[in-house]
Amino acid sequence: MRKLNFYKIEKVSIFIVLILLLHPAFAQSVWRNYSLYSNSVDYTYDINIALTKPYDSTIQYHTVYYLDANLNSGMKLLQIIGGMRAGSKADSTIFIGIGHPSGYMTMRRRDYIPPVCNEKAASKNKRENFGHADRFYAFIASELIPHIDSTYNTGTDRTIIGHSFGGLFVMYCLFRENRMFTQFIALSPSLWTNNYYIFKREKTLHDQTKSLQANLFFAAGSKEHMNLILHGTRRLDKLLEKRNYAALDFEYIELEGRNHNSMVSYALLQAFRNLYL
Repeated sequence: MRKLNFYKIEKVSIFIVLILLLHPAFAQSVWRNYSLYSNSVDYTYDINIALTKPYDSTIQYHTVYYLDANLNSGMKLLQIIGGMRAGSKADSTIFIGIGHPSGYMTMRRRDYIPPVCNEKAASKNKRENFGHADRFYAFIASELIPHIDSTYNTGTDRTIIGHSFGGLFVMYCLFRENRMFTQFIALSPSLWTNNYYIFKREKTLHDQTKSLQANLFFAAGSKEHMNLILHGTRRLDKLLEKRNYAALDFEYIELEGRNHNSMVSYALLQAFRNLYL
């Protein structure tokens, strides 16, 4: 395991980046929006496709899947995509947003919160709209990714991004024995959910393997005390340092003066700084 630097972000540097994003030298975006039904969840999702250049079938694309495409974090990401630097890795990246067309407060708890049990017993969960991340995971793994891979020329280098409960789902994807993503970006992850159950999942994984082939970036705002976000992220930072997983690169940052919503743009800019900006 190689832990990347922990630091607190400077407001001035972020302001400069935000100004640069408006410069005409940066890429222009191409969009496609449609609906996709999931047999795994029995639900129809909004799918948003974004590229910084028109699709080129001769290029093998990296894919970035991001949750809550219709909400604040998804909108912030779209703004950043629209200003990514031409000639960067963004030109060979497809950004795939997954959104709930309605009832997002209920649907997010259903899709992003892991079952408090193993997958074999998950079917016993009688709360239809709570704790079915296993079904949403199956949708992404067996329906959405095959759909994207059959539509575009894509490789196996995949990123997933989530905020809040979406960040919790990112950690759920990370701490599974079989992972379909290589990069994980969790913004203010709600690790406190179900009495910090995600840490039990991490322990189960650690009992099975001491290697975790992944790149992880997670962040929180310095004002996120009352919502328990900071408690969870700091606990995870210390735990991953102690675990010393082989093949895991991770970075944890705290954004000075930022709260649960205002941290999103700044965290995304930091997560993307070496690839797209």
